[in-house]
Amino acid sequence: MKKPAPHTLRPACFQDLEALYDVCLRTADAGGDASHLFGDVTLLGDLYVGGYLAFSGGWADIIEDAQGMAGYRLMTLDARAYQVWFRKQWLPQLRTSRGAQLDKGQAKHLDESLLDFLWDEEESYQPPWMDTYPSELHLSILPRLQRLGLGSKILQQAEAWLRSKHSQGVHVGLNPDNHRARLFFEAHGYEFLELADLPTEQILYLGKSLIES
Repeated sequence: MKKPAPHTLRPACFQDLEALYDVCLRTADAGGDASHLFGDVTLLGDLYVGGYLAFSGGWADIIEDAQGMAGYRLMTLDARAYQVWFRKQWLPQLRTSRGAQLDKGQAKHLDESLLDFLWDEEESYQPPWMDTYPSELHLSILPRLQRLGLGSKILQQAEAWLRSKHSQGVHVGLNPDNHRARLFFEAHGYEFLELADLPTEQILYLGKSLIES
């Protein structure tokens, strides 16, 4: 294994949003760059990243190296509480700010799907396995820092923090085509929970118990 590159991990702030959204976009195509798939380069980040900075029970950390931002780690101790807040507070803000985009004639296909999600009134997806794996984690790292052992270190730190807060388990949601990410998490003890067909996408859920034997 190559020697890990020098990096830092620090808390994110709203001044980092543009760079965070860029990392989200550049890892959204099953771990690869999805810039060519979306016309709106911020909508994906608004839905999948920004809320973790605004939610009082969410955490967002930035991974940086000499070239700048190279990834992020997003967490929430209670995924159900986050989903309730997301539906009641975060989505209404996005609906207000993006109302003009309802003229979808000029939007790319995947932009339309995300815009549809903004006005989705269905309840949040809260399967029974969330009782056992209530915490949620997202880890995105750009290719230049992959396969260096950094992901393992950052993941282990996250799990240790969640244990310190008495979480009994954590789950991750992946694009089913992101085979590299699945192998990474399975190598760290995450097990298959469900392949869920949600209204806008299919998500592979993996979970890990944090109860120390």
